[in-house]
Amino acid sequence: MESKELMLKNSSFVKTLLMLFVVLGHAVDFWNGNWFKVYSPVFECKSLAILSIWLNSFHIYTFTLVSGYIFAFKMIGGGVL
Repeated sequence: MESKELMLKNSSFVKTLLMLFVVLGHAVDFWNGNWFKVYSPVFECKSLAILSIWLNSFHIYTFTLVSGYIFAFKMIGGGVL
């Protein structure tokens, strides 16, 4: 039982890290010109644009995967179903 609790704790840590990646990805979009096409940003940063592309390649998908894993773990492992 202790290993299951450790797995859930590790999954919660990964989910928290991915939530921070989501926030960082949305915050970076203000400076790379991909967020709002009507006006271009005053200061564009190419390195932040590369960071945004990298974060957008995985953070939404893995956040959904880990959230689903935690939900299934709590529903099935917790004896609710």
